[in-house]
Amino acid sequence: MRRSTRRTTRTKTTPASTRTQKVSNSKASNKASNKASNTLSDYEKARLKQISENNAYLVSLKLNESRSAIQASCSTLTANVRSKKRHAQRKRKRTPTLPTRRSRRAKAMPPVVYTPQTADDDRQQAGVQINADIKKGFRDTNGVWRGEKFGHVDGVKVGTVFGAGDYQRQGRFEMARTGFFKPAVTPEWIDTKTKEVYSVVVNNDNGLSKDSGNVIVYAGAGGRNRGQNRTATQSYDQTWDSATNAALRRNQQSGRAVRVIRGPKCNSNYGTARTGGGYRYDGLFIVAKAELIPTGRRKLLTAFFTLRKI
Repeated sequence: MRRSTRRTTRTKTTPASTRTQKVSNSKASNKASNKASNTLSDYEKARLKQISENNAYLVSLKLNESRSAIQASCSTLTANVRSKKRHAQRKRKRTPTLPTRRSRRAKAMPPVVYTPQTADDDRQQAGVQINADIKKGFRDTNGVWRGEKFGHVDGVKVGTVFGAGDYQRQGRFEMARTGFFKPAVTPEWIDTKTKEVYSVVVNNDNGLSKDSGNVIVYAGAGGRNRGQNRTATQSYDQTWDSATNAALRRNQQSGRAVRVIRGPKCNSNYGTARTGGGYRYDGLFIVAKAELIPTGRRKLLTAFFTLRKI
């Protein structure tokens, strides 16, 4: 025989203290809501009223249920997309299998041994290059570049053009490679011993230099922010503390001439832009004057050097 089981429902009884506490809490919340409603502006009250009317209208059209269904479907779609992404990531983490085929020819070859180059190897290569430059006449027999001297350079006549036909930097690279003017960027070549200038390249600046052929008023260096070249406008005063300005000033004091080279971007009629480009050696010039002169609208001090052809 089967025993009949009866379910007994027990009603929970709440004590009177709890009921009184709930009533007091509801009254307090009603008071707080009334207080908050009193503090709301007219616009906020009208807005809340409109929202409640809209919700009631949606309930009358039974659209609130469809909205909840749409939200549930969107959450399900988002979960599916996330699971697909996780599955794809797990696939990417798999390590590729090693190739099964191997080349017999490559297997029979001896393994490659890489020997790092030492400092002795570097010195040996440098010595070989120096000997090659000496044979070509780019260096003296003691290994010094042929342009590391004051005055004319043997084998380079006045009017010689380096990088003919080019209007950019090919001439600078050619002069550096052959030792006539070693610096590839700066327009002055300064002697490390006397701290004077061997030669200058008159090519381009911010327009302060003036070239009239036999006389060149050469603008100095400095007075610009770090990283700016001489084509930028001057920002503050130049001084004799600049290595370039101090070196050319020493040339003016000692009387040693500088070699002048004009380039294709020389801001005058004596550049090489009209004669086929390149960098042309135009002879020796003495530094007749070295002075600081106020220039521009702000009257900033600029170093000017008057170069006169010998």
